[in-house]
Amino acid sequence: MYAFVAPILPGKTETWLKYTQELKATRMDEFIKAMQKGGVRSAQARLQRTPTGDYSVVWFDGDSPTKFFNLFMNSDEPVIKWFREKVLIECEGVGPGIEPPTQNELVLNFNVQRETSTARPYDETLKR
Repeated sequence: MYAFVAPILPGKTETWLKYTQELKATRMDEFIKAMQKGGVRSAQARLQRTPTGDYSVVWFDGDSPTKFFNLFMNSDEPVIKWFREKVLIECEGVGPGIEPPTQNELVLNFNVQRETSTARPYDETLKR
C-alpha cells in the first residue's frame, strides 16, 4: 500500500471534481481494467481542502509505487491518457517528463487492539 498527496492547481478544484465524476460515471470499467494491467488492486482519491489550497490525497494497493507512477505517466491506454491530460496535467500540473515524487517515509505505525478482542493482529493473519 502507498499514499501520497498532489496539490490541485488554484482555481481547478471544481474541474478536478468534474473529471473525477466523469470517470466514475462513464469510464470506470475501462479505468479498472487499465489499473489492473498496471498492477493496481485498489485505489482511492480524496479531496482535502485546506486554507493554503486543495489537495488530491491518493491511496493505492498495488505491485509498487514506481509501477503505479509509470502507468500514469507512460500508458497508451485511452482512459489513462484521458486521465493524465485532464486530471494530472490540467488540474494538478503533473505530466510526462516530471519525475515521480520520491517515496515517502513511514514515521509512525501502530495497531491498537483491545484486550477483549478476538481479532488477530494484522501481522499474525498474514503468517497463516
